[in-house]
Order: sequence, then structure tokens, then C-alpha cells
Amino acid sequence: MKENEKFVASYIAECRRGGATEEEIRRNLHVVYSFLARGLFGFYKATKQREIKVCLNEFADAVNEVAEGMLAIE
Repeated sequence: MKENEKFVASYIAECRRGGATEEEIRRNLHVVYSFLARGLFGFYKATKQREIKVCLNEFADAVNEVAEGMLAIE
């Protein structure tokens, strides 16, 4: 199993341990896919680079900071 597959599998396992239904897990994965696909497309349009390498911890922190800021505006 590739690293990215292991990462997704560990997410699914963690959701199941938390009591999430298969539908909830599927919906969350779809939201994540949509977010990443749109982000990658926007990144490509802005930079013309096809790949981006990021640290997942730093990426998660950045997403959380933006989300917190958006919630503060509401």
C-alpha cells in the first residue's frame, strides 16, 4: 500500500473508531477531495506548476487558521 493510501485508510479507521457511518466518511472524503482538487487547480492557474509539496502538519495548521479567521468574521 502506498503512503497516500495508508493515510486515507488511517483516516477511515479513525472515523470508524469515532462512530462515523460509512455515509459520513464518504461525504467527508468527497469534501476533502473537492477542496484539494479545486485548490490544486487554483494553484496551477496561479503558478503554472503541476505539483506542490507541503508538510501535512503545516497544511492542516494553515487550513485551521483560515477557518478560524472565517468564523470570526461571521
